[in-house]
Amino acid sequence: TLHKREKDAFYVNAMLEVLVHNDCDQKALSLYLEHENLSNDLSLALMLKAMQKLGITPGQDSAADNILARAARSKNVRVQTSLMEYYGAHGQIEHVTDIYDSLGKDSDMVRDSVLMKSHLHRREYRKVLAIYDAMRDHDDYCHSLAIQACQHLKDDDDDDQQIVNR
Repeated sequence: TLHKREKDAFYVNAMLEVLVHNDCDQKALSLYLEHENLSNDLSLALMLKAMQKLGITPGQDSAADNILARAARSKNVRVQTSLMEYYGAHGQIEHVTDIYDSLGKDSDMVRDSVLMKSHLHRREYRKVLAIYDAMRDHDDYCHSLAIQACQHLKDDDDDDQQIVNR
């Protein structure tokens, strides 16, 4: 059986997930701050997503900075991946690559695609393709990121042909 605190955390996380997935990000952030004492890795990952969608940048809001600091201390891979996405959306590739490197040398499709997307945001299309080429496995999302990079590099037939042949 779950203790009251665990039940409360479960219910808060469920509500946060519903709010974030339905683009009620400001309400989710308010709920998180109201029940921050119940937060865990899932709620941190959800708040990073909400903050990203709200366009909250590092240094803009002290509550958001506290969430970022807490996420940075987390050892949870989901939180770290969410943190990579957050920084990538804000063009802070140095933070993205630092987190990516800290997660280990083993390639992971989710982390690789987040890194690809971060470079895509920065218009570093050749880096997107280099990561794609180094990956062992590719899913549709990775393919779409590589295709987007190729579209931006359409003047370079070698890069376009590389994706078409896969």
